[in-house]
Amino acid sequence: MQRLCGPVLLFIGLSVPSSLVAGQVVIDFEGFPDSTILTNQYPGVTFTNAIVLTVGISLNEFEFPPDSGVNVASDNGGAMTLTFASTITSFGAYFTYAEPLTLDALNAMNAVVASAGSLFSNNEALSGDPGSSPNEFIQVSFVGGISSVTITGDPLGGSFAMDNATYTTAGGTMPEPSSLSLCLLGIGLAVGYCLAVRWRRPILGGGLASVSRRLNSRLSFLIGCLLSLALFAAPTVAAATSHSLGLVAVSPTTAVIGTPTQVTVTASITDPALISNSVNLLRLNTDGTTTILGTLHDDGLNGDEFAGDLDFTLVVTINASAATQIQLQVSAAFTGTLLRVKSAVMSVFFQPANAPQQALTALAHDLASGNRAAAFNYINPSINSSTIINTYSQQALNSLASSLKAAVLVGSSADSRIFQSPFTAPDGTTALQEFDMVPGVNGQWLINSW
Repeated sequence: MQRLCGPVLLFIGLSVPSSLVAGQVVIDFEGFPDSTILTNQYPGVTFTNAIVLTVGISLNEFEFPPDSGVNVASDNGGAMTLTFASTITSFGAYFTYAEPLTLDALNAMNAVVASAGSLFSNNEALSGDPGSSPNEFIQVSFVGGISSVTITGDPLGGSFAMDNATYTTAGGTMPEPSSLSLCLLGIGLAVGYCLAVRWRRPILGGGLASVSRRLNSRLSFLIGCLLSLALFAAPTVAAATSHSLGLVAVSPTTAVIGTPTQVTVTASITDPALISNSVNLLRLNTDGTTTILGTLHDDGLNGDEFAGDLDFTLVVTINASAATQIQLQVSAAFTGTLLRVKSAVMSVFFQPANAPQQALTALAHDLASGNRAAAFNYINPSINSSTIINTYSQQALNSLASSLKAAVLVGSSADSRIFQSPFTAPDGTTALQEFDMVPGVNGQWLINSW
């Protein structure tokens, strides 16, 4: 019976049908908005700790360029895991990383069956290790079946960009093996059989088993020592460098409905790690997507006043057909970082042309009705208005309300409106008073001075 095992194995090896091979699935991550959390959007695979990053919005494409398209997947909050609905035989992807990567393939019992690591510690485009280049292809394979793949960089995430992930499913189509390949397979199986028969008795014998146990014991001790040394010698992980955009502003912050309006966005960025041509202006759309409106300049062009002063500027024209709030944000990339740094959100409010007058009318109504608390909603908190509002008699407030109703707009600039109005003081004297109004953080017009 033993003599038949070799021929039987050889026959089995030569008789494997070519249909029991694999088909490939490629995931390019395109079509998702920036910052989409990946879970089960792709049939047959579930992602954990994965986020989509888009060029120019959240992704620093200067250091982490996609292999294709504009989107990549990144580790978000920890090691990324892909769990497959059916077992696969291989997984690979193009990686750009800031730290060494490890890919572990696990079977259905969560046992690691294959591993692969990155060739370098860092392969970023501008600041990677010598000899490295972005988008290194890393792959793990196991013909016995892979149920999940874990990709580990920084334990906290935010350490790599992955693109064009490819996995091989069982039962697809592969090139049919050649006659030479089948012959070599048969020879290999036969040799394996012969060796197994030759060494069967010594392996079962006590002598070799005893030697094996001693070797295993010494090997375990050696591995333990090496691990201890590695833990003591391991360097402390440095905290990620924090980068800043400095002062970012937009002017004006208000515009008239249906009127194309030029707004100027400025950002003062002195951080030496800034990639100078990476400073983008973003528009945050109401549907959750983001649009890149342009790149801020520090070259004396396109609205920039002085070249090389580290004050970046862009002038864009925006419009809206109804009352709305257009949200803008500045995004900039720095060397050695995966994620771009974003500014606080800035708003431009599209309003009716007479929005300041509407605010004056509402303020006059609150004063005339004695609603002192509501009146403060139309007065800049930075000015000392409490004396006027809280100490005036109701008669004086009525006079002030009448004066506001008669106010006339006499001057206007980006975010300022100057009014004049006659005012009768409590002692009966009449004078022409001038005051200005500015928009608050929510676009509401406020009296800025009396």
